[in-house]
Formats: sequence, C-alpha cells, structure tokens
Amino acid sequence: MIGGISDEHIRAIVAETLAEQQRLHHGDIDAVVLRTIATILVSFGIEEEDRQELRADFQHLRRWRKSVEQAQSYTFKAVITVIVTGFVGAVWLGVRGSWANDSHMSDRCCTAGFMSRAGRSLLGREESRRSIW
Repeated sequence: MIGGISDEHIRAIVAETLAEQQRLHHGDIDAVVLRTIATILVSFGIEEEDRQELRADFQHLRRWRKSVEQAQSYTFKAVITVIVTGFVGAVWLGVRGSWANDSHMSDRCCTAGFMSRAGRSLLGREESRRSIW
C-alpha cells in the first residue's frame, strides 16, 4: 500500500490507462490506413467521389469473369461429351462389325436380304437375288 492506495487499485488504474492508450493507438492506425488508401487511390486518378462508380466497375468485372468461367465449363463438358460419344460409337461399330463377320450371323443376314452368301452386296447380282428369294 502506497499513500493509502492499495496495490490492486494501482494495478487497475495502470491496466485501464494502458487499455486506453491501446484504443487510441488502434484509432490512430485506422486513421493512417484510411488516409494512405485515399492517397493511393487519388494517385491513380480515383477521387473519393468515384467510389460508387469504381465499385460498379468491379462488380461488372466479377460478373464478366464468372460468365467466362461458366462458358469454359460448358465448353469442357461439350468436348468430353463428343469424345465419349465418339468412343462409344467406335466400340459399337466394332461390335457390330464383328457380329456381321460371324459366319453364323452372316447366314441370318443373307436370309434377311442384307448381304449375299458370298458376302457381297445384292445390288446388281441376279443370281444372288434368286438364291435368297
């Protein structure tokens, strides 16, 4: 106890004083940062009154960027779809070709009129048409 003031009271006063100084210090830092940003923007030719216009410009740029990203996504999906469709079509043609070349199946094709027994087209072959019909 010093001069009738307890140590706890002195600690409380010191803590309160330090907290007040820290609050003032943060306030000073905020003011300095705001002045610095305003100075930088003015050096780029952007006045403080142009903030709304600048904000609208940034919003437009964001919308444009998102639309470009969406178009890229759709393009990527379309390319993948074309590749997969081509691959599936090639596999289907391969399976169909092996099915048509099977000797057992070629007899069925002949009876259906798709190809002659010799494996040739029916067009222009009178003897092939007679043998099928």
